[in-house]
Amino acid sequence: MKMSSFRKGCCALTAGLGVLPLSASAKDAWLEVGPAFRMGMQVKVTGSSYARDNAAWHDAQHTGPLTAPGGIGTVGDYGDRSYDNGYVNRDAATGNPASLDPNTTWNWGYQNASQYNSTANTLSYQKTGAPGYVNTVNKSVSTSDDVSGCGIELSGGLPLYDQEGWSVDLCFGFSGVWGSKLRINTSNYSEDLRQIVTTDVYSTAGVAAADFPAAGYSGTYDGPFGTPPAGGTLVPNLPTSRNSVSNHLSTTSNNINFAVDQSIFQFSVGPQIGWAASDKVSFNLRPTVSLNIVDVDVSRNETFGANSAADHGSSTDVFFGMGVIAGVNVDLGRGFYVGVHGGYEWVSETVDVSVGPNTVSFDGSSFVLGAEVGWNF
Repeated sequence: MKMSSFRKGCCALTAGLGVLPLSASAKDAWLEVGPAFRMGMQVKVTGSSYARDNAAWHDAQHTGPLTAPGGIGTVGDYGDRSYDNGYVNRDAATGNPASLDPNTTWNWGYQNASQYNSTANTLSYQKTGAPGYVNTVNKSVSTSDDVSGCGIELSGGLPLYDQEGWSVDLCFGFSGVWGSKLRINTSNYSEDLRQIVTTDVYSTAGVAAADFPAAGYSGTYDGPFGTPPAGGTLVPNLPTSRNSVSNHLSTTSNNINFAVDQSIFQFSVGPQIGWAASDKVSFNLRPTVSLNIVDVDVSRNETFGANSAADHGSSTDVFFGMGVIAGVNVDLGRGFYVGVHGGYEWVSETVDVSVGPNTVSFDGSSFVLGAEVGWNF
């Protein structure tokens, strides 16, 4: 609803308040004032997050998504393989059917004695990949919470009908509930920082343990084909097995905080139907139509690792509404009375505030409670 419509509505309401009292005698009118309480107003947050949508928001350690170590080729293809603790490369005969053994190579070396297992006749190598991330949580934001608030209410009425304990009044009201604050914390994105460690195992069954080179060996023989030279040691160029393990390094999750402040100022009009149960106690029922000024202010903060961002948004809208309120009054004499009331107020639309990659929606419809001190005059 546009603000121009709101101004017209206020003018009409003001005119009604100013003119209608002339139609009744002063002693028949009443005024009341007291605290107002609204509960069950709802705040809903939807959308996404910077951590989810912005690839640059990954930890400084990241080099990208998690990948297997490079430089070691595939298990089933002849190749040059460089490991963290050695290498197994091709020589001129590797893969050549005319060579002495096309599946082997002299061009290899290793660093640590622990890599060689003389009992199992195996030689092992390891290669550690670069740190990379793996998504563990990746979803849209969808969360909601209820908020309550308190304020003040002022009402006035003019009698239209009064007979045999029953009465009908024309009522005008104003209520303001402001400074209702809600804090929402949520997270929609998390990732593990991991590294893949790959272990390749080569068979050394063709090499006697006594003839196996000591740690630090670096072979360079490159041929010719035929009988290996004295001291040359052949190993397969293809590993017999490969095993990869993903090691967890850290976990990073985003944290999104919303600070939502909202206020509702309501102008209402409607009939009040009353019934006097005794000289002191009376009950009433008041259906209303209303004009609601709803103001919402949102501050948003998101952190993810070393990254952070702050956003702010606000909106003020005017909506029509309806409600029904029931109450009971106790006469104190001399025209004064006290009472309590409760009911439900419906606001026709929600206020939507865009803040960063999120939308915060506020629904002012709620249960209402109040107490009042009144004066008949």
